[in-house]
Amino acid sequence: MKRLAFLSWARKVGPGENKLNANAIWLGAIWAVCITLLSFTGLGIYAIATKGSIYNFAGLVSMAAFFSVFIGGVLSGNKARFQGWLHGGYVGVIYSLLFFVLAIAMALQSVNLNLISKLFLFVLSGMAGGVLGVNLPANKVLSAKKARLKRSRVNLSSVKRNMF
Repeated sequence: MKRLAFLSWARKVGPGENKLNANAIWLGAIWAVCITLLSFTGLGIYAIATKGSIYNFAGLVSMAAFFSVFIGGVLSGNKARFQGWLHGGYVGVIYSLLFFVLAIAMALQSVNLNLISKLFLFVLSGMAGGVLGVNLPANKVLSAKKARLKRSRVNLSSVKRNMF
């Protein structure tokens, strides 16, 4: 438990810098929605391809939705690299709002305790994913590319100084 960072106060936030990384939040939310749509498409193809007459996908649909929010939180926390619980929580809030609007607009559910508990669990799932995402190693491929780019800029600036 020593190496896990649930909350980190070491990162200094400058005066012109926001505390939240909006790009990371939107990345996680978009991925969560895409994973949900992909899993629902897979379930639909399965229902069409098999010859069963009645399917009960309620449990699978709920698991797919929670899993997609969790993965969105992981991606958001990993991109932000700080306050993963907050970034993942915002992914859960965005997903919950979208789910709430669609459920009410399509008259799938009325506002009841079941719907409210699902919305709350979406936020918790995103927060758990954000905590995991912060603790995962950063994308080493992107880090290596950034380091190479920085070295090439340094080399180019030294060449320019030597030419003039």
